[in-house]
Amino acid sequence: MSAEPAIRGAAIPAIRWARSGLMSLTGPEHGAPLVPAFDAMTGMHELMDELRCRAVAFGARLDIDDSVLGGRAYLANLRRGGVQSCNRSCRLLEARDGWIALSLPRLSDIEILPAWLGIEVGADPWAAVSESVRRFDRAELAAMAEGLPLAFAVLPEIAGALAPAAALAGLSRRPSTSSPVTADSLLVVDLSALWAGPLCGQLLRRTGARVIKVESAARPEPARQAAPVFFDQLNAGKESVVLDFDDNSHRTRLRRLIEAADIVISSARPRALEQLELDPQDIIRNRPALVWIAITAHGWHGTAGQRVGFGDDVAAAAGLVATGDDGRPAFMGDAIADPLTGLAAAAAALRARLQGAGGLYDISLRSSAERVAGGRRLTPSERGTVRACGADWCLRVDDIEAPVSAPWAPSAGDERAGPAGAHTRRVLEEIDRRC
Repeated sequence: MSAEPAIRGAAIPAIRWARSGLMSLTGPEHGAPLVPAFDAMTGMHELMDELRCRAVAFGARLDIDDSVLGGRAYLANLRRGGVQSCNRSCRLLEARDGWIALSLPRLSDIEILPAWLGIEVGADPWAAVSESVRRFDRAELAAMAEGLPLAFAVLPEIAGALAPAAALAGLSRRPSTSSPVTADSLLVVDLSALWAGPLCGQLLRRTGARVIKVESAARPEPARQAAPVFFDQLNAGKESVVLDFDDNSHRTRLRRLIEAADIVISSARPRALEQLELDPQDIIRNRPALVWIAITAHGWHGTAGQRVGFGDDVAAAAGLVATGDDGRPAFMGDAIADPLTGLAAAAAALRARLQGAGGLYDISLRSSAERVAGGRRLTPSERGTVRACGADWCLRVDDIEAPVSAPWAPSAGDERAGPAGAHTRRVLEEIDRRC
């Protein structure tokens, strides 16, 4: 069942939203928090329930709640920002005919702006971009961004009016003849980075799987240094292998490790895997039982597979935004497409193993967010009214009032992620013995 089933008002979508920790992260920076125009919590809780059910089939109990969605904001002390994302790396900008989302988390993203908009960036990139995009229609901006490694997206006209998306989209799925397995016999190779993929790997580890996290010696996971507590929550208990992807022998061993796995998690675009001489479909043809979870921003196929995206801009593109009385959109939660995708990806991996259906599973941030954005539209009365309660806020729906809860961190115990490469030698020796 979903979280807090016995608490009064738990079945009311807006009350569940207020208690989730996400409402406090949604809305203008200096104004009241917002309730979206659709029922977001049902879709989010369905993802959690599906994962719990898959874990039970493997004999495991997963204790997950709404903290998996807002825990990063708690750890980083993030706050709502309205048209600015909680971590302030993404913004909703008004074009000539509507709204767009743009992420600029890296210096390299800012350096692309002159090629996109033909502007001099100056000391304040956001001011320059905000002024420039007003001169263009959204379709023009999208066409100008085509082919650029820019996390750009157009917001749909009506948030929450999207058709529900399927939880999974797959490629090359086929039944295998492998025997039923228990979770503790599963080997998971986690090639992913950032949030969605590592969360998927951590959820599989908590189900009982052995998870090996692989990092590049040249480009280790930046969160190790930038957000160590959050990194621990996502990667504690995983074995750590560091490889030099420029070394042919290391690439060969990486392929052997993948071929020995039951589940592979990747978050790279197809082109990046090609650079590592990895073709998931070719590997699956030789090992039909392998489940490859391919996490991307907008999908694996065609031009979508080459698009760049992060949790905030992709969520906005899917319609996961709230709208204030002034008609301005606001981000919902903190990079919410990431944890939603981590949940969906873990459930997909377990379901595939239960069904003996190996193949490449296309799990995009976009489709996971669209599944939630397709929730039932709420009437104004169902959205309730927000009022100040001292220094905090309360939401009232009919005769039920609930405080707008702050996000909280998942319970992670004392586990810590191992040092980078701590298990490289042992894992490689094990792989060499198998060969």
